[in-house]
Amino acid sequence: MSLPPRARGVKVLKAVSSPMRLNILNLLFDKGALSYTELMNHLKMHPSRDAVRFAYHLKFLLKANLVEVDL
Repeated sequence: MSLPPRARGVKVLKAVSSPMRLNILNLLFDKGALSYTELMNHLKMHPSRDAVRFAYHLKFLLKANLVEVDL
């Protein structure tokens, strides 16, 4: 389902409204494809302590189609 341009713009703005999400996008832009663990390491996050917070931010980027998962 395709969103109208205004709704798509709002979704993107919400996705990049967080410094954490901007850091994730900047890392992916600078370094290219990274694994979940590599992203967390570059952001100096601990996998067991920060996984929920990291996943929360990553979900926003995925829903806005700003990042994609390669399985």
